Amino acid sequence: MKFKRLLFVVTSLLIMGLSVFFLIPKGQDLSQNVVHVGVNKARSAAIIRPAATDKEFPLDAQNTTISFTAAKSIAGKIINVSGGWSGKFGSRLKGTAIVDPKARVLRQVRVEIDIPSLWSEHEVLTKNLKACGFFNIKEHPSATFISTSVKAAPSDAGNGGRAGAAPPSQSYLMEGNFQLNGIEKSIQIPVQLTEGAAGAKIECRFAIDRRDFEVIFRDNSAFPLLNDSNILPNVALKIVIECQGLPQGDAVGNTAKTRAVTASTQEPAQPAKNFTQVIPFSQVAFDMVVIPGDESKGIKPFYMGKTEVTWDEFLPWALCKDIADESTQAEQRKLEQRPSAPYIALDRGFGMDRRPALSMSRLSAELYCAWLSKQTGRKYRLPTEKEWVYVYELGGNSLKEPLSAEEANRIAVWEANSFSQSASRNTTLPVGSKEPNKLGIYDMAGNAAEWVTDTGKDRVIRGGHFLAKLDQLGGPGREVQDDEVWNMNYPGDPRSIWWFVDAMWVGFRVVCEQPETQTPQASREP
Repeated sequence: MKFKRLLFVVTSLLIMGLSVFFLIPKGQDLSQNVVHVGVNKARSAAIIRPAATDKEFPLDAQNTTISFTAAKSIAGKIINVSGGWSGKFGSRLKGTAIVDPKARVLRQVRVEIDIPSLWSEHEVLTKNLKACGFFNIKEHPSATFISTSVKAAPSDAGNGGRAGAAPPSQSYLMEGNFQLNGIEKSIQIPVQLTEGAAGAKIECRFAIDRRDFEVIFRDNSAFPLLNDSNILPNVALKIVIECQGLPQGDAVGNTAKTRAVTASTQEPAQPAKNFTQVIPFSQVAFDMVVIPGDESKGIKPFYMGKTEVTWDEFLPWALCKDIADESTQAEQRKLEQRPSAPYIALDRGFGMDRRPALSMSRLSAELYCAWLSKQTGRKYRLPTEKEWVYVYELGGNSLKEPLSAEEANRIAVWEANSFSQSASRNTTLPVGSKEPNKLGIYDMAGNAAEWVTDTGKDRVIRGGHFLAKLDQLGGPGREVQDDEVWNMNYPGDPRSIWWFVDAMWVGFRVVCEQPETQTPQASREP
């Protein structure tokens, strides 16, 4: 009796399932309706300076939508699924677009998306897109695209601005470096730029083979009847950027004139504005904050990193990821231009997603700055102790008075608020987790302590860290390198000149000298 009942239930479910399947309308592989792009070796990405007539539009999830449509084939029937990134679904992305609205000229587009904020039309699908092997979120939590060249399309599909035609448009072929799952390739995509009364609209549609970036269904435990061969390889992508206006108070027209680079440009009395730096090799972006100088204190204007240097920024250099040839990697290490391999997990089990890089010596930090300078054409370095203290006080904090517990919890990652339940210990937090100071700079009073220079024979870190007590935070947080303590458990002799085993709280941030007076040149050489 029980067997008959079970057989009836199974048969009923099977019939229902088949009914649902056959009721689903037969779909079409939408990736066949758009241009398919191939992939090539990544190219060097030059830094684009806005011309006098250009406008630089900041991109975010409110004005930029990235959507995809993929398809699977089950029993010969194609079923489409869609998803993407947009403000409507709480997705996170950022970037910039540089355009000349009057001439309808597109100069550069840079976009960074946060993979964990991916959404799809089905909640279960969204969960499994992040967990079944499609994306290596733990090691590569973001994807980036930065254009390396923008050329007018051979045959313009737009109206060329003819009288009576609105809105005017222009077609382009944009080539750029796309990085996903730690794989960086150059792709060429069609782009349509439409200029209207309120701003510009940038739109592109294309299809790409997901396997080129190892977007592969590796774990089918959630869907036993589905495997990677059932999922069609090409994915249709649509990107729409609505450049409708600019942030309040951002005089981009004037800024663009200031930032235009010519051979006769003279050094301004003060830096013009904040900027975002993209590292050409890795396509990782970070923000720099303008710091006005003070002649009475002997401090020239400069820029300081909005956050501490993260693993995404630091690891390509530290692990020689920019050098393909292993013999060249070995030679660089032999010449002490790159660090030796670390003996322990670099992140200490804290994670690397937007967290500060840790445990490097000052030599490592200084050589990274030299590499970053060569990559970007700008002069990056560590801050002097005088500059660090100046920024800390200018940001609204006192060098003489320690932080209150309330203030520390608001702006600092320290002993009292850095305990992780999952790790059962104190850890760093992603950079920018707390409130910034008045200059818009994060974590000067904690998270990771920061290397400074011009300290005589001593090697000094400032600011306190995630294990520091209240009286060690911010301005009072000053510590001199002690090899006997910081590398007490290093397993070799002599101790490493690159890494600390016991000083897991050491990090750094960079400063940049007046980038408007320099002409950046991208480089991929070690």
